[in-house]
Amino acid sequence: MDRDLLALQEVRDLIGQARGAQAQLAKLNQEQVDRICAAMAQAGSAAAGELARLAVEETGMGNIPHKTIKNLFNTIDLWDAIRDLKTVGVIA
Repeated sequence: MDRDLLALQEVRDLIGQARGAQAQLAKLNQEQVDRICAAMAQAGSAAAGELARLAVEETGMGNIPHKTIKNLFNTIDLWDAIRDLKTVGVIA
């Protein structure tokens, strides 16, 4: 099969999986969503340096220490800033 057609089918399959995941997430309560977000922040911060190194390697742009700081900001610092916000149900 044509590589472009295979890639297009892969995108369609992934979109279908994402929609299914979104539907499952919509059923979760605030505590469940908070646990997921906390785990994501923890995993992202634990991998911040390695992800920074990979990004610099792949793109040839930036530097590892600065990207590590950015990754930590976008995981732990962001989670700390929003952890007490209501994100499930009627928000306002």
